[in-house]
Order: sequence, then C-alpha cells, then structure tokens
Amino acid sequence: FDRHIDLSKSQTVPKMIYQILESLLSTTPSYNNFFSLCSHPAISPYTNHLLYKSGILELREDYHCVTVLSRISIKPASLELVSVLLESAPKTAIGREFFVFGYGNIKFGWNKAKLAPNLHLVLTIQNVGKQMIMLEPGESIGLAHWQDSFPYPHSLFMGRVEERSAGSVFTPSHFSYTQLGTHLHQSSQMSTPLHQSSQMSTHLHQSSKMR
Repeated sequence: FDRHIDLSKSQTVPKMIYQILESLLSTTPSYNNFFSLCSHPAISPYTNHLLYKSGILELREDYHCVTVLSRISIKPASLELVSVLLESAPKTAIGREFFVFGYGNIKFGWNKAKLAPNLHLVLTIQNVGKQMIMLEPGESIGLAHWQDSFPYPHSLFMGRVEERSAGSVFTPSHFSYTQLGTHLHQSSQMSTPLHQSSQMSTHLHQSSKMR
C-alpha cells in the first residue's frame, strides 16, 4: 500500500487499518462484507472449538509453554536442575501438579512438579543428544499440562514415509529360508564322505610308515 505504519503511535493504527480494509474490499468495511466472515472474538465457543480440533497442543487453553528463565548450557547426557516459567498458567493453578513434555533432545528427569506462586516449576533437564544445547531466556523447551497426556497429531507425511520404508525391503521371489536350510543340509552331507576319505588316507599313510 506504499504506506508505513508507526506502531509506536497507537492512535494512528486504527485509521490506517481502516484505510487498508477499504482498499482490499473496494468499499467501506461492514459486518456483512468483513467482520462476519473474517473476525471472531478471541474467546468464544467457536474459536475454542477450532483450536481444540486443530490438534496443535500449543493453541489449547489448558496446555502451557515451558520457558527458560536464564541462560543454560547442557552437555550431552548431563542433567541440570532449573527453574522454568509457565507464564500462561492461571493463578488458580498455583499449587497444582503439572506434567511436562520436552521438545527435541530435551527430556525432563522429573515428569511433574507443583506450580509455585510465581508460576515457576523446578525440574531437572537432560540433554539426550550428542551436541551441547544452549538455552536462552524466554526460550520454549516444552509443554505443561495437568494430565500426562500430550496427543500430538500424527503426521500423514511421516506415515507415508514409514510405509515406503517398510515396503522397500528387498526379498527375492525365488528365495526362501526353507531352501537355504535344504542347501545347508545337503552341503553337510557332501562334506561327510570327504572328511571320512581324508581320515582313511591318513590311516593308510601311517600304516605304510610302520611297514
């Protein structure tokens, strides 16, 4: 739109947004042509239903991001005792136990802890990877929930990859383990006369020496 919005001047933002909507809609924004189609209350049964059906746990109201309070470096296979923050947790949840789930190579040694009055959880963090992990203040390292349930949606793409991997194992159509057992049995039978013949020639050679 070739216009710059200075967000530091909040009094000018609504006017600029209104002008942008007029340009996009080619008319004056109204309930019928914009708000009823594109705008919904932040908290409503409709938006809550959309968030719940999305399968993205970070968007659900009862799941809270676990964020780091200070800079932490964790060596591979080492444990660190840390205090983390559940910023989105309500005050009514203070004193309640929360289960935690770590992202990536971060695993929690204690899978649950009680929420402190300052919305902190004291947990042990383990680095199960092969590289050192550097965590910065405010970085999200996992999720917390009042139940030990973190049902992330299964990736359809990964499912197809797993199916292709399982189907890519090559087994010759003319080969079977039964045939392999038969060949081994026949080979052992053939080796027995050769072994007996070798023993006989050794006995004859010793007899000739005695004579």
